Amino acid sequence: MRDGSATADHGRALGDSPSSKVRISYRLLLFGLSLAVCLPVYLLLFPLGRPVRRPFAGFWYRLVGRIIGLEVVVRGSQAEDRPLLLVSNHVSYLDIPLLGGVTDAAFISKAEVRDWPLFGFLARISCSVFIERVPAKARAQREELAHRLMDGEPLILFAEGTSSRGAEVLPFKSALFGVTDALPDGSRLMVQPMTIAYARLADGRPIQGLRHALYGWYGDMTLMPHFLAVFGQKGATVEITFHPPMEARTFANRKALAQATREQVAGGLKASLVA
Repeated sequence: MRDGSATADHGRALGDSPSSKVRISYRLLLFGLSLAVCLPVYLLLFPLGRPVRRPFAGFWYRLVGRIIGLEVVVRGSQAEDRPLLLVSNHVSYLDIPLLGGVTDAAFISKAEVRDWPLFGFLARISCSVFIERVPAKARAQREELAHRLMDGEPLILFAEGTSSRGAEVLPFKSALFGVTDALPDGSRLMVQPMTIAYARLADGRPIQGLRHALYGWYGDMTLMPHFLAVFGQKGATVEITFHPPMEARTFANRKALAQATREQVAGGLKASLVA
């Protein structure tokens, strides 16, 4: 259930860091131009396969981050192991371009994202894997995930199952690690924890307290008002930390794996927010 006080938090945060209407207009223009130029190129590259289209998608993701004014600081790097499941905390829809710009992975997304205006279309053409929380479809969905992983495509899992303020890491849902049971016997699936932290505003102030609502999208927040307000902020520094990968089969069960990855992600978040 989404927190009903989130919209109020966002309003109070904007009182401290108001959005500039001029900045919103300018960045929306740049964002629209980036789509108008890059989307046709991406669609032309699409039939050439993932090795060709994915680097171009990464370029556009990084461009979007710059347009919004987000400076990304990366610690560590994506593991070379395959099959590879990247497991991250989830703060905002902004996580998608930021993580997409520093990895070559596809996203595992909840099914309702598929129908979102604009973002749903972009998720579909980027070959996200959409998951419906319907028991009857669980097996087929695990098999699709397993096929993508075994084919060498890294996948990103938001293991909290929802977005948070960004000040803490919610409990990881062990059921979301079900893909580890769907891989063929003897498969050496590597799981790499990854932390995303919205750390500091462009003026140097740490993102803490109500300021988490400026970039975090959670609770009862409505997408478009938040999206426009983000465009009006001066910007922020976002830290992405890649932790050492772990071999899934060395854990007794999915619950143990979920707990171990959460500890790494939470430790990374704490380190970034106090730095």
